[in-house]
Amino acid sequence: MIKAPSIVLTTESTTKFSAENRLCGVIARIQAGEVNAAVWLSLPNEKTVTSIVTLETLGKLELREGTPAQAIFTGSTVILARI
Repeated sequence: MIKAPSIVLTTESTTKFSAENRLCGVIARIQAGEVNAAVWLSLPNEKTVTSIVTLETLGKLELREGTPAQAIFTGSTVILARI
């Protein structure tokens, strides 16, 4: 489990980040609020990752449903749980 605010979204596959974990997928859903938006990234294994981004970031990255994107996060933000 990773808290949604700890996930950074990017549409650039060649950009280098210090974060060592990267999940590639397609934006499946966007729910915009007054300041932030929740963005659901659909992964190839039928799982989803949700990120919280500002509306400014949503516009700058031109995030739309169907857009390929990557969820990037550091290992220190991962919470392990036994289900």
